[in-house]
Amino acid sequence: MAIRYPLLAFSLAVLLLLAGCGPAECEQNADCVQKTCHTVKCVKGICTYSPLLNCCGNGLIDRNETKCSCPEDVGACEGVSESRYFQTLCVNDECVMDIVKDLIDKEQVATKMQFEGFELKVTAGYANPFNLFSNYLNLTVELSSITYISDRNLDYANDITITSIELTTTIDGVEETLATIPLNLLLERRGDGYSKSIILKDRAFSSIETTGDLTIRVSVDYGKIKPNRAAYDPLSASRDLKLPNVIFLKPTTPYACASDFCDDGNDATEDECVEGKLLCIHTPIPGICGNLECESTENKCSCAVDCGTCEGDYSDHLEWRCVSNSCVKRIRDDTRSETKLLYTDSADEYQLITELNAQKPIHVGEDSVSISIQLSGIRDNFVGPLEVTRIELVDGEELLGKKDLFNGNTLDTLRETIVVDVPIDFSLETAEQTGKMTLRLHYNVALNDRAGEPYTLYDAVFSNTYDEQFVFVDLSR
Repeated sequence: MAIRYPLLAFSLAVLLLLAGCGPAECEQNADCVQKTCHTVKCVKGICTYSPLLNCCGNGLIDRNETKCSCPEDVGACEGVSESRYFQTLCVNDECVMDIVKDLIDKEQVATKMQFEGFELKVTAGYANPFNLFSNYLNLTVELSSITYISDRNLDYANDITITSIELTTTIDGVEETLATIPLNLLLERRGDGYSKSIILKDRAFSSIETTGDLTIRVSVDYGKIKPNRAAYDPLSASRDLKLPNVIFLKPTTPYACASDFCDDGNDATEDECVEGKLLCIHTPIPGICGNLECESTENKCSCAVDCGTCEGDYSDHLEWRCVSNSCVKRIRDDTRSETKLLYTDSADEYQLITELNAQKPIHVGEDSVSISIQLSGIRDNFVGPLEVTRIELVDGEELLGKKDLFNGNTLDTLRETIVVDVPIDFSLETAEQTGKMTLRLHYNVALNDRAGEPYTLYDAVFSNTYDEQFVFVDLSR
């Protein structure tokens, strides 16, 4: 076949000739310029490059590469957010939306919730703006005040139990629940309470940015004891703490949680990330001390890390201490003292001096009050003997203790003395309370009347109310 395009054929021939005649790019591998993440070989005078797999900089997007771990191959981590609080940046080697740190305020709000007979201190710590994908609300509820010593003119409370904590907000006029924590937590002393880092649900939020108030509601059950211990009323009540103008932010891209991100170093919990978030759930492993739950087999002495510390003050005269692996109340050594009170009573025919000796505080069911009775004066119409038949200690109409006496408790001569121990045993509504004490001394005495005829005065009563305020404790309460 004849060549139809002689000029084109000639041009190609010249180019091939020139190419073959030019200098080679390389003669050996070492003559080639090295490139990151590439191997190179000199093939027929030309440097031929091949990318290394799984190497950042090879020009390929390998399986584990992201915009944060290898921007050279994947591209830079950057973008524009619908909220001024967000920026696109790298978090745990993932390109995500996160809050601009300079715009975050660390808020802490505290209040004292007043109930009948006690007070709870509630403290909430949180970031504002609040990232629903990475922030916790740190909440503490603590028994900050309680009426331990019952005043007969005041109500007071016991059996204080936190039953639930609920967190809510209002979106478009609808109240939405962000967290519900059911509890059955008994508060026995000042400092007892609940502390938790709480994850807020994000399902109710449809926008990237929502501003609203966050309400924390604390619900409790307790018993109210009325004045004079007339009745015990079981009550339920709740109080609110409102956090105003919280800015809730919901990122549009999920977060990646590294495998060890949630490891709390505690062998008694199973740790896991919330899917798509930098938030952790630590699930207690049952039966292990340290699992953050006070189980039925544990107490403040056997597992303080779960149940809290036992040692501490309970009230003005009582404290908590570990005894035989149980946390019990006991009387503080530094509050123990002895009270001595003298009183003189005169009748027409004789005079009595009584001395009361009592421990302070008085341990009900264990302690006795010592009563010393002396015949300190007599007149001509006193015949004798004066026989003590019964000693009572009362507070108003309430009997605190008594002692019935029989033969041998008589006074015949001047300055003769008898001593009687009266056990104190009555019911307290609280572990510690105060009250007055009146001594009632029942006795029979032989006298002469004005005509000099002998007769016996039966069941006469010597009575004295002491000004001293006594403290009574019952460790079983």
